[in-house]
Amino acid sequence: MRWKTHVPLWHGSRVEHYCHGCEWTRKGGAKLWWRKRDATDAVVGNDAGEREDSDEKSDEYLCHKCYVSSRSREEALPEGYEDAKDFEDVKRKRQFDELAASSLSDTGNR
Repeated sequence: MRWKTHVPLWHGSRVEHYCHGCEWTRKGGAKLWWRKRDATDAVVGNDAGEREDSDEKSDEYLCHKCYVSSRSREEALPEGYEDAKDFEDVKRKRQFDELAASSLSDTGNR
C-alpha cells in the first residue's frame, strides 16, 4: 500500500511530536502520527503500522485530525483506494484483496 503525501506511523505508546498542521506539540502525545513522505520512503506494507526507524526520514508530522481535515478523501487515502469512503473501507478492501490473492494462489496449486 503506497500512501501519497504522508506515511502513517503507529507507536505502541503515546509519543509527542510537533504537528505542522496545529503548529504545536500535542501534550501527552498520540499513538498515530502521519509523517511527511520523502525520497527514502518505501511502500508501506501494513494498515497504519510503519515503525519509525531512521534518522534520515522527514521530521515533519501531522496529527490524525490535521491529516484528515487538510485533504480531500482522494488525497488522504492510499493509491488504489480512492473510491473508499473512509479508513474502514480501506481496511476491508485490503482484507478482500488479500483473500482474493490467497484464493487465486490456492487454485493455482491444484
